[in-house]
Amino acid sequence: MNRNSIEEAKKLWKNGHHEQAIRILEVENELKQDNQVIVTLVHFYVEDGFYKEALRLVNDQNEELIYAEDFFETYVKILIENDRFILARKELLNHKTLDAFNRDGLVKALDKREEYFKKNYPQTIVEEERNFYHIGDQKFIKQSKILDDATKLPLESYAKIAKYNLVDPFLNQVTRVSILKELAFLKVKETVDFQWIDGIRYKVKPIELTNQVDLKIEIDALVRKNNDPIQAEMLVQQVNLMYDLACPFPKRIFETASEWEQGIRKQILEQTDVKKFDQLNQIMKSIIEQ
Repeated sequence: MNRNSIEEAKKLWKNGHHEQAIRILEVENELKQDNQVIVTLVHFYVEDGFYKEALRLVNDQNEELIYAEDFFETYVKILIENDRFILARKELLNHKTLDAFNRDGLVKALDKREEYFKKNYPQTIVEEERNFYHIGDQKFIKQSKILDDATKLPLESYAKIAKYNLVDPFLNQVTRVSILKELAFLKVKETVDFQWIDGIRYKVKPIELTNQVDLKIEIDALVRKNNDPIQAEMLVQQVNLMYDLACPFPKRIFETASEWEQGIRKQILEQTDVKKFDQLNQIMKSIIEQ
């Protein structure tokens, strides 16, 4: 990467030639991606109010850059300016190193923007609520976009529709679990109804899903320990899928990490039917056939 390009862009920016400065870094980024170029370009976008361009660029980056201590606040500000209220709130609630002062400031900015949006764009909220409410009517392939669009809803609206979707009998389990996990990341403490893979509704507290991480980590570790790297990667992907589908009751499938690991090995490597995976397999088959 040509470091002179960054210095040249900064000099142009300082002298008021913002468009030229941005173009230099855009060209540089197209030639070869470099974190310093990306961070500088993002800051230029933000300072000039090009928040959509900033978010588009940030979304293409890895987590190491996004969650870097000197960049994370900028990332949250970009989410707020793009009215990604749920994503911004989720990031603020789960980031562990952000100091209280900066966190409070960002939360206030988020709340202010959310109130502005509710006051000035009520019809947009109604439309997004309607789309989110009827997500179960859409084919699985279209549901990811609806979930993404729902992150533009204010927290109150999102939570209201999300709770309905947790028991919508027409919604597939993959999407239902994704919504439950979002509520967990949003630290929802109240009890909600959730339809599990057996078709029965259960009372669950989303925030308690964070307590299930240890078993998942243990399963992954066993899979990587007992299999060669290529097999392990394939098995871990299958574990992730099955474990998520079994949420929030993975121990009703298998109680221990060892049983989970053996079950996945039998199904994937030995091509043996595993009875305890029957419901999970049926769900995956129905989604694939859509």
